[in-house]
Amino acid sequence: MLIDWPPHPMHPETGLRGYVLNVYVEPRARRRGLARRLMQLADDEFARRGVTYAILHATGQGRPLYERPGWIGTTEMAKALPAAPV
Repeated sequence: MLIDWPPHPMHPETGLRGYVLNVYVEPRARRRGLARRLMQLADDEFARRGVTYAILHATGQGRPLYERPGWIGTTEMAKALPAAPV
């Protein structure tokens, strides 16, 4: 998917960023190249749309899948915030 994001040193020319969300392969279907193919399709679609920077959040188990085609770890952190009272 594409998300609006202010220009950043890694993509100073655009306010868009690609975002890969929820790549999951059922355990019985793993080790067949399905996730690798999905990631290639995502890369191809980002290229088709002119996206020059993309992010994802990887589990420890999924990290090698993403590192092989060139994804790198970043210093991103996260925090769950409480809902505002209604």
